[in-house]
Amino acid sequence: MAMNRLKEMRLKHHLHQYDFEKMGFSATTYRKSEQGVRQVSWDEWRKLADFYQVSIPYLQENDRYLVKCKYCKAKFKVYSKEEFDEYKFCPKCSHKTLTKKKEKD
Repeated sequence: MAMNRLKEMRLKHHLHQYDFEKMGFSATTYRKSEQGVRQVSWDEWRKLADFYQVSIPYLQENDRYLVKCKYCKAKFKVYSKEEFDEYKFCPKCSHKTLTKKKEKD
């Protein structure tokens, strides 16, 4: 199982694995990177983060936050400050009483 968001981002942008050959990734290399089989170098993470216009920790799924509703006590995870900001209300009870804290690994 992949521990990154490469496939999610590729599909979100309607791209194919072979589209990354211009950046120096063969389709096989990109597939293995998506699957977590291949170790991605720091320079490759930087290129991909710049391409997708996101942070490297976001691509690596290293920035998880635990969000809790103060009203109904529902808990859920988000993976970036931007994603947290999209939640205007609790998905369970619709109250706007959400708190966020960095989740420990």
